[in-house]
Amino acid sequence: MKFVSITNDGSVSAGDRLKVGKEYKIGVIVSVNVAALRADLENAGMFKGLSSGF
Repeated sequence: MKFVSITNDGSVSAGDRLKVGKEYKIGVIVSVNVAALRADLENAGMFKGLSSGF
């Protein structure tokens, strides 16, 4: 959750809720801090940085 933020005010409009069987699908617009996520994954060793070469 430290790389994602909700871009709306937190309320979900009626058009963004869809009942599917016994469950609901909720549509929410989010923003991802890609630079911070990439740096964290590189530090964790998940993949190499772009500056490391082949």
